[in-house]
Amino acid sequence: MPDELLGVWRASDRRYADRYVRIEPGGDLRWSQGAAGEQAVRVHDVEELALDGFERRFVVHYVDESGLESQLGLAFVEKRGLLYFGANRDVVWHKGSMPQ
Repeated sequence: MPDELLGVWRASDRRYADRYVRIEPGGDLRWSQGAAGEQAVRVHDVEELALDGFERRFVVHYVDESGLESQLGLAFVEKRGLLYFGANRDVVWHKGSMPQ
């Protein structure tokens, strides 16, 4: 996982105030599901796609807790420090800290 993506990411949208995504250097990707707890997956590969304007795009390949392989698209706007998940541009994620 690229160093710029490591850390805790928080959504600016108030609907997700109790949520976070934590990208760890050892290959774990964890996200809070609010009252439902936290889900963790094991990343086994990260592809960096061609630069698209100011966005660095990635495809993260992972295995979930049940052993199912899947992938997740990420878009990182380096100049602004923003992260988007999948094709959803409505929810913007910023580096932050764990919720209290």
